[in-house]
This record gives sequence, C-alpha cells and structure tokens, in this order.
Amino acid sequence: MPGSSLKPWMCGKSEASSFSSAATAANVANNPIPDKYMNPLFPAIAKSHVTLGAGYVISKASSVDFSYVYVPKTTATGGSGVSVDFGGYSMQAMYSYRF
Repeated sequence: MPGSSLKPWMCGKSEASSFSSAATAANVANNPIPDKYMNPLFPAIAKSHVTLGAGYVISKASSVDFSYVYVPKTTATGGSGVSVDFGGYSMQAMYSYRF
C-alpha cells in the first residue's frame, strides 16, 4: 500500500480508502517473571492480548480513532501464597485536530 507501512506488532492492517484504516493484533507469550515473585499490589501477569483499532480521517485537520484491547483472565500465586486474577478490557475513542 503506497504511503503506509505495517508495524512489526500488527497482524494485519487494511485501508478501505485513503480516508480510513483498520488494524488488528495479537500477542501470545509467557510471563517472563516466575510466579513466586508476583506482586499482589501490581499483578502485571497478562500472558496474551488481542487488539482492534479503526480510524477515520474527517478532513486534513481532524480525525477520529477507536481502539479495543482484550486480556483473557490469568491467575498467579505468589511466593507468599496470595492468589491474584488479572484480565479485562479497555476501550478508547479519540478525536484529533491538527493545527
């Protein structure tokens, strides 16, 4: 596609016209930190996630973008015996204006 480049983390990107775009991505990995070191106050133990995004250019100066991230629930038990669940989703809508 002229004028666009795929980012290494993207599974796919498409442009329906010169005014809009969509992207999808997935990450599947293991937690690099052993469970015994898990901090129950900040359980950053996500092992995989899926993202979706779309954007629409309204004019040369403005655009709208949307994104969605889903993290499947993961459970870990720390060295102190505390068990923590982590997972969920996030959505974002953004309006941009370029001066």
